[in-house]
Amino acid sequence: MITDHPLSFDPDEQAWKPFRDATSRWVETGEGGVACATCGAVAPVGDWQFGFDLGAPAFGFWRWPPLDVSFCGEFGNQLGHRTEEQAGTF
Repeated sequence: MITDHPLSFDPDEQAWKPFRDATSRWVETGEGGVACATCGAVAPVGDWQFGFDLGAPAFGFWRWPPLDVSFCGEFGNQLGHRTEEQAGTF
């Protein structure tokens, strides 16, 4: 998260605005991205990597043992796109 730390932990609204706007467009239309301030290349929302993924659908496996790497790989193959395993509750 882009903040003004160490002054506070509040998000820097100006820095987050392009990402918030792109995410809103993506939710509404399925398309959205942010241009790099240096080179101008646009990174689509679905390609962002934060340590978590934005997207749909999401699948929860409650009261399951840890998911096997081969299961996660095959699950992603069947879906036909990149997947990310998350731990904990959102």
